[in-house]
Amino acid sequence: MMRRRQMLTRAEEERLRAENRRKDYQRVDHMKMVAQDKLLRANMACEDRVEKKRFSRRIQQEAQEREINDRIIAAAQERELREKQIEQEERLAKELEKLKWESQKDERMRQQIRENRI
Repeated sequence: MMRRRQMLTRAEEERLRAENRRKDYQRVDHMKMVAQDKLLRANMACEDRVEKKRFSRRIQQEAQEREINDRIIAAAQERELREKQIEQEERLAKELEKLKWESQKDERMRQQIRENRI
């Protein structure tokens, strides 16, 4: 009976060893899964940061492009306004010259009329 008990004890020991090995494998597998999950989360966080930076850069670039376009439009409008002012000044100068010429013409005619009277 003692031998049988020892055999059962050995069988139980083997079963316990097998159970312990199984638990060790499970623990190692669990640790691997936790490490993989941690790495995956870190990679996802890194990808999120990269995507946010890309988005931020794109928004900033679009804002710069809008600002450049606004400056171009403002410069074109200013140039057009200056051209109109120059044209108006030229018209006024011509009109003034025409009035001056007519005034001189009238003055010459008056002078001729005075000279003819005398």
